[in-house]
Amino acid sequence: KRAGRYMLLYLGIVGLLGFFYLRLPESFVPVEDQGYLIIDVQLPPGATRSRTDLTAQLLENYMLSREATGAVTMLLGFSFSGMGENAGLAFPTLKDWSER
Repeated sequence: KRAGRYMLLYLGIVGLLGFFYLRLPESFVPVEDQGYLIIDVQLPPGATRSRTDLTAQLLENYMLSREATGAVTMLLGFSFSGMGENAGLAFPTLKDWSER
């Protein structure tokens, strides 16, 4: 008796997932890249702010030396892995496809 109910519930959930999958707009997942990257910078624990700043400058200079990079924005003290003097995020933007 219970098994039948759970089987109907399961089939209902699977049916809803299939329905929503077919209705998901294609623009939700882009066909090509959108022209930006996200780089997580994580130095060893205990690394100083000046060492993180130097690493960020090296990363920024490297990214700007690449032909496809337009600009780089750096955020120090915060990353996807946490906050601290040893963390940072870089947001390089790429030039338009016609310029790459």
